[in-house]
Parts: sequence; C-alpha cells; structure tokens
Amino acid sequence: MPGFEQTRALQANRAALSFNQHLNELKDENAELRARLELVEATIARMSSVIAGLSAQPVASEAAPVVPLNKKQLREKYGSAKKKVVRDYVHEKMKLLIDGFDFGVDYRVSPNKETRKEVIEWVRLQPGSVDDPKFIDSIMKVYYDTLSRKSSMTAVENDVDLQEGRRNTRVTDKLKARRDARLAHATALEQEYPGGETVLVRECMSPELSDKENGVDVMHVLAPRFRTLKQQQQQQQQQQQQQQQQHR
Repeated sequence: MPGFEQTRALQANRAALSFNQHLNELKDENAELRARLELVEATIARMSSVIAGLSAQPVASEAAPVVPLNKKQLREKYGSAKKKVVRDYVHEKMKLLIDGFDFGVDYRVSPNKETRKEVIEWVRLQPGSVDDPKFIDSIMKVYYDTLSRKSSMTAVENDVDLQEGRRNTRVTDKLKARRDARLAHATALEQEYPGGETVLVRECMSPELSDKENGVDVMHVLAPRFRTLKQQQQQQQQQQQQQQQQHR
C-alpha cells in the first residue's frame, strides 16, 4: 500500500507540474496577444488622427473646375437685370486687364488665377453688383471662353464673328419688342374681350424677318404655317397614291 500511495502522489505531482507549465504557456501567449492588440490599437489611433486632420483641412476652391451656371439658374438666383449689371462690370474690368490673362493655359492656374481674383474683388465693390464670388466667377468663365476663342481667330474670322454677333443682337431685340407688344395687346384685349385671344389666326401674322447690315437690307421670309400644312397634305396624298399603285 505505501508503494501504491507513493505512485499516486508522484502522478499527482507530475499532473500538477504539467498543468502549471501549460498555464504558464497560456499566460505567455495571452501576454503576447495583448501586446499585439495594443500595437494594433495604437496604429489605428494614429491613422484615425491623420484622417481627422486631413478632413479638417479646408478644400481649396481652386481645385474644382469652374462650372458656369446656365441662364435659367442665373435668372432664378439673381434675375436677368442683376446678371446684366454684373456682366457689364466683368466685361469692363476684364478688358482693362486683358494682358493679365494667358489664353494658352487653364483658366484656373497662374497668371489667370491672380487676375481672376483681382476682377472678382473689383466687381464685388461696384454699386449695384453682388457679393457672390462664385456668381461673378461663373460670368467671368463664359467671357473668358469667348476671349480665348477670339484670340485664335484671324482678322477676317473676327469680322465675321462680330457681324454675326450684331445680327443676333438685332434679332433678339426685335423678338423682345414683338413679345412686349404682343403682351400689351393681349392684356388690353383680354380686359375688353375676355377670351378674345382665341380668335386670332397665327397664319395671318407677318412672317418676315429683316436683317440689315452695312447698308444692305436682306429679307428672310419664313414659310407660313398653312403653306407648310398644305405641302404635308400633298406629300401624304402622293404617298397614298404610290402605295395604291404598288398594291395593284
């Protein structure tokens, strides 16, 4: 019996030693994992700090391309009258600083960048203008593109372009005058004869559009609507006759 008890005690001691050894190994592995975890957490913290710093930095407005607002957006924001005032100021200042622009490089880089800022600051301080750099810059971009296009033209091409511009202005002015006259007439007609607008016949309106340039009067005549409809009807009849002949 004493030998048996000694054997069991020895086995128990060995089991205890093995357990303690295994426990110590687990503690070492746990300590190593904790050290790695702390290293990963420190790395994540540093990366988060860097990202937060980058996010806090202001984004330079010059980095984004300037997208001119279309006519509808400009009218909705400030109205056509205000747009014309700002445009006149922009054209005036850009013509004075024309030598400060380099049409061979991008609109956003030097020396155009510095000249743009000078024009914007001057326009903002003018009476009746707007304190909106983006709005002013959008108008500048449109005029800059026009000047850039003209800078590559020959003298003959420039004369043709100016003549076309004057013609477009005349046509636009005439259209505005006709619209204003029609609105005044329609308003008066509606007051005196409610619903009288419905009896007007468009085909009886004048189709002529005069175009006078350098003493030469050119008349452009638009085809009346009834004539166009009559031509369409004739074409349809001809097509029907051809189809009938083919079926025969």
